[in-house]
Amino acid sequence: MSETAILDQTDRDILGYLSENARMSNREIAQQLGLAEGTVRSRIKRMLDEKSIRFTALTGEMDVATPTLCYVGLRVDLEHLSRVANALSELPEVRFVSTTLGRFDVFTIVVVESAEDLSRLVSDKFMRIEGVRRSYTSISTKTLKYDYRWGKVG
Repeated sequence: MSETAILDQTDRDILGYLSENARMSNREIAQQLGLAEGTVRSRIKRMLDEKSIRFTALTGEMDVATPTLCYVGLRVDLEHLSRVANALSELPEVRFVSTTLGRFDVFTIVVVESAEDLSRLVSDKFMRIEGVRRSYTSISTKTLKYDYRWGKVG
């Protein structure tokens, strides 16, 4: 199936339990929802087969000693947009890359150890990519909300 199927409320209820504890058994979920275990099992299998969901293990490990989450928005020459975004995607410090409409042409989330490392990353790597015209950086000082169900960002 090329398109993701629409999930009904029962599917979303099952996923609610799995998002809190992916190791929760089908039997436990079925008991919580008042369903047959086979129903839960077949719905999970269908969602996996249709690629509506996937399971991913997240670690608490970081590849830097003191991780600092930073945001970098870039203005780029539009004829280089795709190439710039792909080049950024290859950098190990870069955890997220998206082409965007609005103030930035490309938006990235990076993890570095310090403001000095951020400056070096932007100056020595980002700004040297052909087509990058300007960068705008921000350093996260306090995370108020992060929904881990989106996957690990930093």
